[in-house]
Amino acid sequence: MNNVVLYSGGIDSFLVHHWLNKENIEHGLLYFDLDGIYSVNEVELFESYYFKRCIKQNVVVSNCLHMGSLEQGDAFIPNRNLLATIMAHSITSYDNIWIGGTLSDRVNDNNKEVFDTLSDLLSKMYGKRITITSPFWNDHKATLVKSFVDSNGWNQYDNKLESQRALIHCTFSCYYPLPEKQLVKTTIENSALDSYYIDLLTNECMNCPACFRKCMSLFSAGIYIPMSKKSLVIIDKYYNEAKEYLATSNDLFGDSVMKDRMEATISYCDYWRNHV
Repeated sequence: MNNVVLYSGGIDSFLVHHWLNKENIEHGLLYFDLDGIYSVNEVELFESYYFKRCIKQNVVVSNCLHMGSLEQGDAFIPNRNLLATIMAHSITSYDNIWIGGTLSDRVNDNNKEVFDTLSDLLSKMYGKRITITSPFWNDHKATLVKSFVDSNGWNQYDNKLESQRALIHCTFSCYYPLPEKQLVKTTIENSALDSYYIDLLTNECMNCPACFRKCMSLFSAGIYIPMSKKSLVIIDKYYNEAKEYLATSNDLFGDSVMKDRMEATISYCDYWRNHV
């Protein structure tokens, strides 16, 4: 085995793990506990029954990058992705480091150009080829999630419903987790059922940008997790951003992937307003 996934507990790393399984690429899962505001919730996720049932692989937790003192007010820790990829090779000695990079990313240290450059640097340092990459550089998260569900989890689950439930219960995305779990009524649209309802117990606040991006992406796959009633400011922000993009983009030369992303954003926001 010469592959390791930098596992975060979010949708992106969840999908990378399943994509590697689909391609029959043996790999390890490595999580860096950065001692951030949501780190304890991510580690808790890895020990949950549903996670172990679906992922079927242990996540190695490393405490060598405690960076909580650098965490900013918006829960962002500068350069965490760069440092994690560098340390991943030091800890595992694996030459292929997989990350959950997509077109949805909004941070400057998680893109193909940066990691191609870092791959070249590490290769020169160690005198062998070291590759840091993602299979999803050209894909938007919502599109990937829909593809995953439509194919029964890229053919790793028995049906569409099981792949939807895995996405709900085996991922965590929140900047400001609640101290106690809350009950969130979740609706699943399924080809075999008009609708299927589950009770989601989660520490996710349902009122931050990370929660919005998760909810919006899952909505593209028939999963409706409602943001809280306090989320109108966030809903308006992303809705207006999407509307402005679609109004100003050139249909002939515009980015079709970005257009899909903005349309998915509008769909979630409209549905939320009608059901809040």
